[in-house]
Amino acid sequence: MRLLAAELSQPQPGSATVLNHIIDILFVQLIRAWIATAPLTAGKSWLRGLADPITGRAIAALHADPGRSWTIGELAAYVGVSRATLARRFTSHVGETPASYLTRWRMDLAARRLRDTTDPISVIAASIGYTSEYAFGRAFSRARHTPPGRYRTQAASQRSRRHLRERVPRSSSARPSRGSHRADQPGRGGQGDHVGAVTHPGLPGLGSKRRRRRS
Repeated sequence: MRLLAAELSQPQPGSATVLNHIIDILFVQLIRAWIATAPLTAGKSWLRGLADPITGRAIAALHADPGRSWTIGELAAYVGVSRATLARRFTSHVGETPASYLTRWRMDLAARRLRDTTDPISVIAASIGYTSEYAFGRAFSRARHTPPGRYRTQAASQRSRRHLRERVPRSSSARPSRGSHRADQPGRGGQGDHVGAVTHPGLPGLGSKRRRRRS
């Protein structure tokens, strides 16, 4: 925490990178502390699964390679237990089967790329293990209740509205006041009369003619 305070109080070249890493380390330490002190009766979640050596290794494998066509047998062999043991312990800690968890993790990754990138849907589908864009679309629609293309369009629309709201205060503050706008209009006794009396470079004597007409 002292290092974080020092970087915030005295920024130096590379402070942004240092701060990002410090925050990442603090986050990991907080999760470790929660796992170490959380009661066994805590609700089922992937965090609770990380505390179990078998379930934790299975979760790490699914996160590391979400595009792989994992089966319960392959995952159990990777962890080093039987299929029945993995299925029982994974479900008891996480609250869902490994296959269900993998699908949900894939949909989370896909949603992030749909929001933050312009990658084609077929590319996103292939990156998380779907050989068919149609199959990916059906799975995504079940998980997010909207097709991938519409989800991307809605996310872009929400982002545009948010940016527009952020720009509105700045544009309204720079808008001239009502009084100043009138003073600049010709014929209202403000700066317009003065500007109209200036001689145009291509029309000599234009200003003097206007003054003689007014007199």
